[in-house]
This record gives sequence, structure tokens and C-alpha cells, in this order.
Amino acid sequence: MASEAFKNKGVAGVTNSDNSLLTVASGHTYIIRTILITETAGNAEVFDMWFTDSSNGDAVIKLQDSSALGANGNVNISRLHILEAGDVLHMQTDSAADVDVMINYIDQTL
Repeated sequence: MASEAFKNKGVAGVTNSDNSLLTVASGHTYIIRTILITETAGNAEVFDMWFTDSSNGDAVIKLQDSSALGANGNVNISRLHILEAGDVLHMQTDSAADVDVMINYIDQTL
């Protein structure tokens, strides 16, 4: 039987390497409601966010490209994104950074 659950996923210490934030489990669909990105070290940053689309040969789909993040500031992305089983949400900063991310999503089982 299909079900839905509201969930949060926190990722601390995102930096200038490929950070996998959220991987959709087999048999699930995730509807991302909001993503809150917070800079915690007092330095302005630039970040990219993308997902790999498993239904399209792991094609890279950019969600944010060279987006500004102020020192001790935050960015709230409140657009719905639907990710399917095997899709992965990624983020990377341009420089060594200390950025935290909170993802609020609905987990639908099929």
C-alpha cells in the first residue's frame, strides 16, 4: 500500500567537494518542499546545486548555478522538486566553506 510521510534531512559541513545531500530510495518518490542553506563560518560563499536523473542515464540537472550565499546568511529555496528512485541531490561550494543544509520533503512509497 502506498504511503506518505513528511521528513527532514540535515547535512552539516557542506564544502567545496561534491556533497550528496539526499538519495532517493528504491520504490520511493521524494517531493522536496523547501531547502534551507545556511553559511555558518562568517564568509560569503557561492554554491551550485544539482541532481542526477537516474531515469535519464544520470544526467546532471542544475537547480542553482553560481548562487550567492552571504556571510552568516541563508538561502531558502521553496520550489517543489520531484525526485524519483535512484535520483541524487548534490551541492558544492566554490571554496572551502562551512555550510549547513536542511531539506524538508515528502517521502512517497509506491
